[in-house]
Amino acid sequence: MRPTRSALHAALAALALAGCVTRDLEADGTFDALVDAGPVIIPLGEAGDAGGGPLDDYYRSIVAQLQESVVERNPDRVDALLATHDRTVAPDWAADAMASFRRLSAVLRSEAWCEEHAEIVMRSAPPALGEAVPLALRIPPGGAAGVSFPGLGERIAPARFSIGVRFVDRDCRGSRSESGAQDLLALAATVELAAVGLDLPFDVPAIPPSGCERELVVTCELLPGARLLDGEAVPGQRSLLASARFALHPRGIERVHAAPLATLRAAIASRDPRHFDHVWLASRAMPAADRLAADEALIGALRLGPPDLAVVAAACLREASGAPIAPSDRDGWLAWWHARRRVETADAPRAERR
Repeated sequence: MRPTRSALHAALAALALAGCVTRDLEADGTFDALVDAGPVIIPLGEAGDAGGGPLDDYYRSIVAQLQESVVERNPDRVDALLATHDRTVAPDWAADAMASFRRLSAVLRSEAWCEEHAEIVMRSAPPALGEAVPLALRIPPGGAAGVSFPGLGERIAPARFSIGVRFVDRDCRGSRSESGAQDLLALAATVELAAVGLDLPFDVPAIPPSGCERELVVTCELLPGARLLDGEAVPGQRSLLASARFALHPRGIERVHAAPLATLRAAIASRDPRHFDHVWLASRAMPAADRLAADEALIGALRLGPPDLAVVAAACLREASGAPIAPSDRDGWLAWWHARRRVETADAPRAERR
């Protein structure tokens, strides 16, 4: 089921035009104000007009337990209470309230199904860094029978989903830039979850990168609002459905991944700033078996290369080793390397003796 609009595209395009790449997470903008749907309203029948006899008092306590179970989002307890206490002896007001709780339990089960099974997936092969990212929220068929998410054209507001995106960009010097946006999507047509599930496609538009690799973090929430149970409106609650992370790289990254050590050595040998991204990406993709050889090549670049290449090499070493040495501290990295080699040399005879 497609969303009714592509406001996410417009919102993120505005982000790109504004140049809102920031390290301050608190500065991220929300591009559409989220609708406050208010608390879940639990129908309690006419309990206020009930009598004061023992039976009414008893069912007041049952209704209170049912209400507590709904607030705790525990449909199993709701159903257990109903199975035990929904009897013909119940006062009319209590019978009406329990019928409402039975409907709420069905909606809770469907929302729980969504929380457990929803996933955010890529609709095609991973795009290149800087291109639009085709995604979809997918939920397989399941949940309580008869529960639907309303779409446009119903007498109630359509089901709405909050989509949050965060970009984490890294450049060849190890710098990190973060930005984000949030938007709402609505269903165009009603979907019966148990029968057909949900497929909600959306695109994260092309945002110019501030580095050579990007982690895209996407979250999706189902917002509070009415659901439909056999055509009748039933209150629904906010549900965190899914979160996913996607790694995005420049076009041609598969060649780097196929031969990271050879790529690293060739990029270092070129000393060309246009290939500094290759140095970083190859180092990041380096298998453990080649890590020592890669670090030797990076130390060579740091020792003998031009200053700008030396900073890139040091950033790669810091990323791979976790050593708390600034990329600009050439002497610190050379001392780190000499200390590491001394330890490795000292350990070698012990390994041979074993």
